[in-house]
Amino acid sequence: SGRAKFGEYSGQLKLNACTYPVNKYRALMKQQGYVLQTDYFLEDLTVRQTMDFAAAMKLPCKSPEARHSIVCRLLNRCGLESAAHNLIGGVTFKGISGGQRRRLSIAEQLLVS
Repeated sequence: SGRAKFGEYSGQLKLNACTYPVNKYRALMKQQGYVLQTDYFLEDLTVRQTMDFAAAMKLPCKSPEARHSIVCRLLNRCGLESAAHNLIGGVTFKGISGGQRRRLSIAEQLLVS
């Protein structure tokens, strides 16, 4: 995932069975997103509120209208439009489904691409 900032490695850098030099591999990996196995959402927020907050944090230079447009497009592409006004939920109460939570995690990462 590129999160480790120390240590040494050796070997070949491969992606889809193709070997890449370090600089090209790093450039390719900068275009990738990384979604953690466990999500950390505020259970009292709706899906749209979660995406709006993430957009405000990750895209501060964009206008509110541009962020809103991006959020709407991602909710549509990830199949979350119907759940946009549902609470996330969690341990204390049921909210969106597990599949919707996973798609929300992915949509949140797609904000920066």
